[in-house]
This record gives sequence, C-alpha cells and structure tokens, in this order.
Amino acid sequence: MQFNRDDLLALSAIILLFAILSLPGDWVIVLRDWLKSLINLPPRPPSPSWFPTDKVVHVILFLATALPVTLAIHNRVTQRLKQTVNSHDCSRDAANVSGNYQRPASKRRLRLTQVGSIAFIVMLILGILSEWIQSFIPGRSADPLDLVADLLGTLLGIALAQLFIKRSRYA
Repeated sequence: MQFNRDDLLALSAIILLFAILSLPGDWVIVLRDWLKSLINLPPRPPSPSWFPTDKVVHVILFLATALPVTLAIHNRVTQRLKQTVNSHDCSRDAANVSGNYQRPASKRRLRLTQVGSIAFIVMLILGILSEWIQSFIPGRSADPLDLVADLLGTLLGIALAQLFIKRSRYA
C-alpha cells in the first residue's frame, strides 16, 4: 500500500493531536507566561471561570484532525471504486454499447455518507483513546465532556471536508 499526500497529512494530524493532548495540564499556562515574559505584555484579566476553554481547544483540535482524515478516507474509497470499475471495464463497455448502463444518481451521496461514517468511527476511537491516555498524564483527566467536545469537532470537520469534496478536485 502506498501513502499519498492526503494519507500523510491525516497521519501527521493524528500524531500532532496526540502530542498536544498528551502534554501536562499546565503547559498552556507555562507557555503563556513564557511568551508574556519575552514580549512584556501587560497582564490580562483572567477569562471567566464559566467559559470552557479546554472544550473549545478539543473542538478545534478534533476539527483540524477530522478534516484531513475524512479527505484521506475519501481518497482511498475513490481509488478503490476506480479499481473496481477498471476491473469491470468489459461489462461496462458492453453495457455502454447497448445503451443499458446507467450510473446511479445516488452513488456520490452514498459514497460521501460512507466516508463520513468511516471518518466518524475513526475519530470516535481516537477520542476515546485520547481521553484514556489523558487519565495517565499529570494535571489531566479523562472527562466525558471532553469526548463530547471531540465529537462536536469531529462532526464539524467531517462536514467541512464533505463541503470541500463537493466543491473541489476530490469530487
């Protein structure tokens, strides 16, 4: 099996996702304080305690991962369909000559639905795995609401990828 650009981008996004989610809980505070010391920013009032900053981070990370994962899965499904069609060229050509061959109108929608379902399952597994890994990291914990945020980001990423697929060279 050969890896193409979409596969490598999806793999890189997954590795980056786990690298970020595996950092200790206080890494954001340490990074913020370090940047403030470098550029001498005035202190900013703390964000409201009710605002779920960590959930927003989870949504963004999973959106940014689901997008390339969905595109890579779409690319694989498309390649597989092309191989299947090419292996059945004789029957298709015979049908075209007789005028009986018709491509189903729902084929594209069915393929996007299949791609979205596969991407959702892959991202669900990654979300569960990331929450389990976080339970072993100091300053982090496995939070069911993080998984909900992960799935929201996943759905947004899949929707964005499918919109991109419909309007680009991936179609």
